Amino acid sequence: MDYSTYDNEINFLEVEHKYMRTRACIKCREYITIHPNNPINQNTLKSFDKKHKGHTVITVELNEIKDQYQKF
Repeated sequence: MDYSTYDNEINFLEVEHKYMRTRACIKCREYITIHPNNPINQNTLKSFDKKHKGHTVITVELNEIKDQYQKF
């Protein structure tokens, strides 16, 4: 059985996940992943922004903050 296509797909997903954009609150150390074409995620982003209004919020790659921040 040839698993090379399967292995390539897994590697692609790992790389894609590694470079996902996130919005992170520096004060609360929480983050949310950004999925621009997902309406449910857009509503969650609005909730995140509302909760962290007035805080310093940055947009970064997930791999930059994943170990230091908690998921919203």
